[in-house]
Amino acid sequence: MYYKTLRTMMALMIGDLAKAGPIKRKIASFAMAMLPGQLSCGEFEQFICDYTENRLDPAVRRRFDFHMSVCPMCRTHLAAYLKTIELSNRAFAPERAGEPVEAPQELVNAVLAAIALSGKGAAKPGSGESP
Repeated sequence: MYYKTLRTMMALMIGDLAKAGPIKRKIASFAMAMLPGQLSCGEFEQFICDYTENRLDPAVRRRFDFHMSVCPMCRTHLAAYLKTIELSNRAFAPERAGEPVEAPQELVNAVLAAIALSGKGAAKPGSGESP
């Protein structure tokens, strides 16, 4: 009941946060920080790793879930965080171990040019030689 009341109160004060401008988002963030027992966006960030690893205490998990339900910025941040984990896991999956990594030629050229400019190697961009 407490969270339903808070959610209603936030909706009445701020409106649809997903469509809110920067001032309303700041107000919402401030309100979340001032509400007793609620997470601010900064605190949300501190718990995000434990959340993804399912290590949050049930009381903190309720606060975390409530914050996600009213804060579109943190939902977007969490979605990006989870996508990063997914992509990292796929990139470094054991079945890909030993696969050669295809780097774009322009990246190889830029790295070789940077090495040549730093004086640490004599390779020329595009030469294919190692320093």
